[in-house]
Amino acid sequence: MPKHDEHKARLAGDWAKIFPTKKTPLEAVAKKPLPAKKTAVKPPREQRAGVMEKLKGLSLRQPWAEEVMRGNKTVEFRQTPVKHRGRIYIYASLGQYSPEEEAEYQAEVGYEIGDLPRGVVVGTVEITDCEEDGDFFAWHLANPKRIAPPVPPVERPQPIWFHPFGKPPIE
Repeated sequence: MPKHDEHKARLAGDWAKIFPTKKTPLEAVAKKPLPAKKTAVKPPREQRAGVMEKLKGLSLRQPWAEEVMRGNKTVEFRQTPVKHRGRIYIYASLGQYSPEEEAEYQAEVGYEIGDLPRGVVVGTVEITDCEEDGDFFAWHLANPKRIAPPVPPVERPQPIWFHPFGKPPIE
């Protein structure tokens, strides 16, 4: 095959003309045929993202996420102020305290914390205010609403803020 015809065949992706007895590059590396695309059912991840409202989420360890949902914890102390006012998700993070700390917190809250949900969005709460308190900022929380059953987030959780079910559209 003349050089210019080989070049045209490469550009066109016609490997059979270039290597009539050899396999195409994809056939050469493929050990088994590629599976057919699944189109019948949407993955649960997409279903959750489509149903849940797109709000910011705040990560809290247990038992503090549960205390917010029960309305017992109305102030969250953080090292940074918050400008956001309104409803946010409360994400019960996977993080755990040491067994000694968990026993101390369990005695403080008065219920078993080992069985509380972790790694899920447990509800929503409103941030109503933020004020400086010494070296920290007090985020005031009100009107908790529990999500039953708790829902795993679609997006990867972050230590403070993240969007559990995707970012809201820019208006």
